Amino acid sequence: MAAKLEELAPQNPQVQWVTYQIARQMMDQSLLNMMMAAPDSAEMHMIMAGELARQGDGAKAIAQYREAIKLNPMIPGAHFQLAEQLRTSPDPALNAQMGVDYYEAVQKQLGAGTADFFRFYTVPGMFHCNGGVGCDRFDMLGPLVEWVEQGKAPERIVASKMAGGMSVRPSNSIPNRREWRATT
Repeated sequence: MAAKLEELAPQNPQVQWVTYQIARQMMDQSLLNMMMAAPDSAEMHMIMAGELARQGDGAKAIAQYREAIKLNPMIPGAHFQLAEQLRTSPDPALNAQMGVDYYEAVQKQLGAGTADFFRFYTVPGMFHCNGGVGCDRFDMLGPLVEWVEQGKAPERIVASKMAGGMSVRPSNSIPNRREWRATT
């Protein structure tokens, strides 16, 4: 009925308001039905995550998306929405977690051979691409060229920071253990 009203008078603000009210009431009723029928379902967690995200509570939205994925890893949109919440989070640790989650999802889907063609490196304390309290320089191109041309995949990428001395941190491929060695 709402679609028909919009079709008949698409520019009428009263019609738009009525169709909004109808959609809102249907959404509220669907939410109540879902809460009664399947309160612990992946779908319910997706609904809750979406509402929390709209309210600006990213941390709780992330937890709800993760629960939805745990219950049903194939639920449409869950991985994308989780990645968006992690990517846009003001917490740098959550931004970094997005990459780890993506790599682990690919590895889970494709199996142990994933490391033959896909590696993921983190630089402790570095934000996405640059900035942060940790290292701020690393050469990824050299090791990548060596991998492609000579078939030797890098086990680690060495990163550094120049600030009153030099700090060197080897960045191991996930899931290997990271080490830290400082020199001054």
